[in-house]
Amino acid sequence: MSAAPQPKPFKLPTPSDPSSYPHLRATLNGLTYTYIDVPPFDAQGVPLPDPTVQPTLLLVHGFPDLWYGWRHQIVPWAKRGWRVVVPSLTGYAGTDAPADIGRYSLKSVSSDLVALLDLLGLQRVILVGHDWGAATVWRMAQYHPDRVLGVAGLALPYLPPNKEYIPLEEIVKRRPNFNYQLYLADERNAEELERNISTFIHLLHRSPSASETQQPRQTHWSTPGTLDDSSRDSRFRSIRSDLLTPAEHAFYVQSFSRSRLLGPTSWYRTTHHRFLEEQAAGVPTHLPQGMPVLFVQPTKDFAIPEEMARGMEKFVKGEFRRVRLEGCGHWVMVERSEEVEREVAQWVEDVVLRKVEKREREKAKL
Repeated sequence: MSAAPQPKPFKLPTPSDPSSYPHLRATLNGLTYTYIDVPPFDAQGVPLPDPTVQPTLLLVHGFPDLWYGWRHQIVPWAKRGWRVVVPSLTGYAGTDAPADIGRYSLKSVSSDLVALLDLLGLQRVILVGHDWGAATVWRMAQYHPDRVLGVAGLALPYLPPNKEYIPLEEIVKRRPNFNYQLYLADERNAEELERNISTFIHLLHRSPSASETQQPRQTHWSTPGTLDDSSRDSRFRSIRSDLLTPAEHAFYVQSFSRSRLLGPTSWYRTTHHRFLEEQAAGVPTHLPQGMPVLFVQPTKDFAIPEEMARGMEKFVKGEFRRVRLEGCGHWVMVERSEEVEREVAQWVEDVVLRKVEKREREKAKL
């Protein structure tokens, strides 16, 4: 593992300028990762003296996203006095994209993130993940509970490990809204999507209203056949994201043009790896005892219907908070940027840090 690079002094980053963030690199378990490391500031934007003693949030993105998906939350959370670390996950934006599918499993990625914490001298952090990032932080909290103060998932609820192996094809039969995953799991389709990467980003980064009204198909990208058609039907090139500015769209296109899509889509080929690892590790059905849990649930996420989160509370053995974002689609950090920033921050302050303070008071009495 490489030595941790020291972030240079810098002004608060600007969400509209990706280059204003401190971009760092590190070798973690043999893979080169890129990540953002924003130190804590006070409310006036003055850096706090020692970032290592402040609470740290580890933000984990999903597909097809980047560290930049958290651009609206990074600075507000840093100005609350928290260090904010945001890696680009395996296969994305400058992080290595190995041929070994096993390196994209939730256990493997969790191990890499623990290596990043070790590198940065961080014992315990607050995990916040979206989409595949949510899947990652849920499992990381189970594989490495001693490194986690609290865990928050956005869009994707906690799902317990399966007791028997269910192939992706069978999962799709049971949940037709996951049909798009079969398309993405076929590595032959990555190159097809890359030829139309601009359209692909426009198509996926849309709100529910845009998905329902824009031609040529008034439907969401998770609807069977939409991704397949989008790479071949020129009419899809008229679609425009209503969530990304032209400059933000250009940044996503540039990033995925460089890193390609074979790595990011490899996550969809890990179903069997994940099952075997969870069985071998004896991952329990519930999250760790006493761990604070937050679930931010958009009510109009076509890819992840509300019913998937039904009964989630029975798998939580600590304080559980659920926040519903009525009418919100998949991209909660953009569609409801201020609400997500506020709700996560309130949970951190009211639940996670209060529990930490209580534990420290009890220690002091001993």
